[in-house]
Formats: sequence, structure tokens, C-alpha cells
Amino acid sequence: MTSKQKLGIVLSIGISVLFLYLALREVDFPKAFVAIRAANYWYLIPAGLVLILAFVLRGMRWRTLMLPIKEISQGTSFRVLTIGFMAVNLLPLRMGEFVRPYLIGKRENVSRTASLATVILERIFDVVSLLTLMTISLVYSSSFPKNVRRGGLALGVLVFFLVIFLYLLTLYQERVISRLHKLIKPISATVADKVSLILEKFITGLEVLKKGRHVFAVTLYSLAIWFVTGYIFWFAGLAFGFEWNIIDASFVVVVTALGILVPGAPGFVGTFQYFCILGLTAVNVTTKDIALSYSIVLNLLQFFLIVGLGFVNLWFEGISLSELKSAES
Repeated sequence: MTSKQKLGIVLSIGISVLFLYLALREVDFPKAFVAIRAANYWYLIPAGLVLILAFVLRGMRWRTLMLPIKEISQGTSFRVLTIGFMAVNLLPLRMGEFVRPYLIGKRENVSRTASLATVILERIFDVVSLLTLMTISLVYSSSFPKNVRRGGLALGVLVFFLVIFLYLLTLYQERVISRLHKLIKPISATVADKVSLILEKFITGLEVLKKGRHVFAVTLYSLAIWFVTGYIFWFAGLAFGFEWNIIDASFVVVVTALGILVPGAPGFVGTFQYFCILGLTAVNVTTKDIALSYSIVLNLLQFFLIVGLGFVNLWFEGISLSELKSAES
């Protein structure tokens, strides 16, 4: 293990410990344990099935994003994607995000940098979709505090400009690369050439932004993914007796999903609990004690189901754990 990997592990644990502390403050643990014991776990069956449906949709979306680079089968897209998400859950600081581009690059003989760009695009479409859900939630509910509304608006503006920047990057690819090369060349010609090559491959992964039909399809997939994810949270809430609707559940999805973008320990321990409780507190459907129980159970459901799917597809694809370690490196 390198010193960088050790530092990454220490940093991820530190981040998770901080958020776990914030999540556990002022919690009545006896009440939380009673809630876990009293939950109706039959509701987790439909929640798990909807989670699998969400991953099927994710596989379809990633396949569409990969089309400008290479056409891959739906099966390959789904299997490699689930392996990648398994790695995200098992590796610290979201390092698992690099596993998918590594594996698809190796197995389909495509640029890993371009494949990484599709993963970054995924996250951007995710955030845009989440902000859309947040907007709908804020419109249909007046119970949210002003700071929540302001935060959602600020994030929406930031993502909007990021999408515009990436789109302009694809339109003026040669000009951007040329100017960047001229800027770096006086310092190091070798570095300038390498940066230009990497940026050129990266922009290849953004080519889908030039194709309106593909952008439309990816947008629909993204909205569908997060819409059905709302039902995962909703079903899990029914297990704990929440009297809520899909709008409330979708808002909790938004807060939790944006929160776990913060790099932390494997399994999103700490970050998932804190932001899930934060979302549940905002919609005011339960107490913090029960919200903690809910967040733990939902986190475990998603972790074991995603890791299980990943390991099955790891075996199906004939990929060894040593290959995943190579990707991490």
C-alpha cells in the first residue's frame, strides 16, 4: 500500500467519523433500537426490486453515453456498471468511480480517459435530475426552510454553468486544446503534449452533448432513474410507518444523493446517515431517533444489494479482484 493510499484511507475515515458524529448527536439510542426491531421488513422487498430496476436504467443510460466512443451491448454495460458501483461502495473517497472506465477500456479497447468523461457526464446529469426533483418538491411543499431553497437555487446555477462550459468545450475543442498547449509549452513541451492528448480523449467522451437525440435519451433515463429511486426511499419509509408521499421521499433522495457525493469511507458510512436524517428532518415526517434507524437500514440494503450484484457480475465477466486493484492504482 502506497503512502497516498494510506492518506486516502485516513482522510476518508476522518470525513465519515465527522458526519457520523453529527448524525448521532442528540439521538435517543433506545428509541432508535426499538424502531429497528419494530420495522416491517417486508417493505424492503419491493424497495430492493426497484433498486435493481434503477440499475437497469443506469446501464441503458451509460450505453447511450458510450455510443460516440463505441457501441457496447446492454449486458456489458449493466455488468460493468454494477461492478463499478460495487467498487464505489467498497473503496474510500469514491475511488471506485475509476474502476468502470478502467474495465471498459481494457475489455472493449477504448480510451479510459474518454470513458471517464462519460462517468463525469453521468454525475452532471444526475445532479441536474436531482435539482429538477428538488424544484418539484419545493414547488409542491411550503414547509422547507429558506436556506434549503437558497442552497438548491445556488447549486442549480452552478450546475447550469458547468453544463454550458462542457458543451462549449466540445464545440471549440481544437481552439481550447491549442491555446492550452501554447500556454504550457514554454514550461514543458512534454507536459503540454501529454495534457493536450488527455484533454482530447476526455472531450471525446463529451461528444454525446453534440447529439440532441442522445442528450434527450440520457435526460429521460436520468429523470427516470431518480424518479424510481424515490420509491426505494418511499417503500423503506413504509417499513418504519412513515405517513408520507413520493414528493417527500424524492426530496430525501435529493439531499442524501447530493450529500454522499462528499468523498468518505466505504459504504458512505456517516455521510449517508447524516444527509438522510437532514432530509427527513426537513420534510418533518419522523423524529431524529427513527430517522437514524431508517438511514442505517436503507444504507445496509443498498450496500449489500449493490455489492452482491457487483460480485455476481464480477464472476460472470471473469474479472479477478487483482484487476480491480489495478484499476484502483
